[in-house]
Amino acid sequence: MNATDTDLHLLSDRDLEQKLEDSFSGRLPGEQDALRRAVFQELANRRVTRGLHNHQEPALSIHETAALLQSEIMRYDLSKRQIVVASALVKASLELGNRTVKIPRLEVLSDLTGFTYSVVYKTIRELIALRVLKPPRKTDNATEYEINADTETWRCPPRQTLSKIQHGLDWVKIYNSDSPAAASAVLPIELDYGPPPDINNAPSN
Repeated sequence: MNATDTDLHLLSDRDLEQKLEDSFSGRLPGEQDALRRAVFQELANRRVTRGLHNHQEPALSIHETAALLQSEIMRYDLSKRQIVVASALVKASLELGNRTVKIPRLEVLSDLTGFTYSVVYKTIRELIALRVLKPPRKTDNATEYEINADTETWRCPPRQTLSKIQHGLDWVKIYNSDSPAAASAVLPIELDYGPPPDINNAPSN
């Protein structure tokens, strides 16, 4: 069967992965390059369709939400300080099984991040303005914080798309496969990324 778009969308994920392995093993002579590109694109399209904001998917557990948010915090264009503080709040709340976390004093976040009180305070204000962090709620003896899980409402752009990240992970999977045919395929990656850069002649920053 030829690797046409019509054919590929009828295949299961497992069958697509088998086609990908066949293309690297040489069992499909003459169409390897076109097949790899078509299969990669089909897999990427499926993952985006099933992606982060597909509300037909079952609700994520708290720990699944924590893992997803940690990944999203790294994907979005946040500063180092913002990444560290947001990650610390995810760890203190969702990774401990709670949607929110009560912090009695900002010095506690200083302990978790290594930043001074003034840096933590400034970064919290920034995360609220970016809608990464929901407005804190005052309680009797603490302040309650919650990371905004709806990343589409964050007021900062992503540094990379989900499909591009998945594309890179697909290559990682191939080169770390137990299949010798896939693991030994060195040249085909140049189809997507071009020849490796000459580090001896790389421009200095």
